Amino acid sequence: TTGFRPRYLLIKSTSHSEDWYIFDSQRVNLSGSNDGLLFANTSAAEDTGYTRLEFTDTGWYWETAYGGNSSGYDYIYLAIK
Repeated sequence: TTGFRPRYLLIKSTSHSEDWYIFDSQRVNLSGSNDGLLFANTSAAEDTGYTRLEFTDTGWYWETAYGGNSSGYDYIYLAIK
């Protein structure tokens, strides 16, 4: 938890060699599915349907991540209100 609802989230798994993901409240709809995940470290276009994340009043949680298995992963992140 962050103690606030993020408007912008930059996040990366430190447990695996994954990309930096960018989520923002304009791209994540109320059902939690991303409508445009951005990658901060690649030239890839906006991606949809890959990772499901839901913002909450105290932070966020994964609905699914990294193929549906994010249990036990460590993350580094920057959350901005």
